[in-house]
Amino acid sequence: MALAGAMAGAISTVTLHPIDTAKTLRQSNPQAFKGTIQALSHMLKTHGPGSIYAGVGAAVVGSMPSSALYFGAYESVKARLTRAAGRRWGGGSAQLVLPPGVRAGVHVISAACGNAASSLVFVPKEYVKQSLQAQKGAAMRGQATLNAVALVKATLRQQGIRGLYRGYWATLSRNVPSAILRFTLYEEIKLHLRPNLANMPGKLSPAFLLAGAVAGAVASGLTTPFDVVKTQVATGRLDRNLGVIKSLTKLGREGGIRGLYVGAQPRMLLSSLFTAVGFGSFEAMKTLLQVDDHPLP
Repeated sequence: MALAGAMAGAISTVTLHPIDTAKTLRQSNPQAFKGTIQALSHMLKTHGPGSIYAGVGAAVVGSMPSSALYFGAYESVKARLTRAAGRRWGGGSAQLVLPPGVRAGVHVISAACGNAASSLVFVPKEYVKQSLQAQKGAAMRGQATLNAVALVKATLRQQGIRGLYRGYWATLSRNVPSAILRFTLYEEIKLHLRPNLANMPGKLSPAFLLAGAVAGAVASGLTTPFDVVKTQVATGRLDRNLGVIKSLTKLGREGGIRGLYVGAQPRMLLSSLFTAVGFGSFEAMKTLLQVDDHPLP
């Protein structure tokens, strides 16, 4: 299960990294770019196609263990909770579809556990990736930039291990609710689109892609303000000691609602694509690797 998650993370990261790069540049310097498309176009014209893949190596290296923990922990906890709930509410059988409220509880707990585990890798990976992406703006102004290894060394030397975990709490405040929304919506939409998927382990269906796309868009739209805070803390534009609530207040006071939702549309598009590709790839990898899946709740 963890290997399938790692492979899904790599596929998703490489496929969608250019959009993520443009979104990060836009959020880290909203005065310079009116939109993500403008940021993407400017990078292509100024620095060529290679610029939109800034930080992709660090992103892939980080996404594989992060996704392995994310999907692995989620599926492991979900399997155990499903079996326990099946014995309690399913007449002794985990094969039956659980009641909606019980299913939601299973998904909420499983998603929170999966995200808590993956954040140990995700946060430093995101710090390196977004710092490299944001450096493209510095490069455009003729300022010196660092590669991934030099960036990590400089961060550890100047700030210690805490530097790599800058924005940790802001990340958790965004990612845990987002993961809960994403997985709960994904499982429910998938189940309602194809009821027989509840007992079809390892079977692929377009329902996986559609469920992932809708779940990703809704979850990311609702949590965009936390993503803006996380990005600005990680890139040094906000003081990490402010805390999430004070950071949101500061951004709202300075930029209003638009400031809190800067980059919302491309983020929803990216999350929709990423979740569709990620969840679809995960299901495909489970089939390819012949993973002995458990029944879906």
